[in-house]
Amino acid sequence: MTNTKTKNLTNAETSTEVFCNANYLKISPQKLMRIANLVRFQSVSVALQTLKLLPHDGASFIYKALHSAMSNAVNNNNLDVNKLYISTLLVNKGVFSKRFKARARGRSATIERKSSKLIVGVKERVGS
Repeated sequence: MTNTKTKNLTNAETSTEVFCNANYLKISPQKLMRIANLVRFQSVSVALQTLKLLPHDGASFIYKALHSAMSNAVNNNNLDVNKLYISTLLVNKGVFSKRFKARARGRSATIERKSSKLIVGVKERVGS
């Protein structure tokens, strides 16, 4: 799901920010946040190359969302690929499912299977 917002800047120029939302990702937010901190505010081309080479599972989720946001910005909003950068990269907690594990003496322990929400926003760099 993609959203497009237009914000008014101080010097009367308008800049379009294109979002890509990914929900119900089967990875914990802590693992995804570690990867998101590496590529936040980078140019899109450099971030895609970085994410492709990282061995972590979270890199593939961010790669897919970033690639989708970039494609939507280029095809739907006619933005220049070379000027795009990551303006917003948010990782939030998603829903979690509870599971139970049998323990000693007839007791049980709760296991929480965590999921994440990911919001990626790309914007065209002004003045470059």
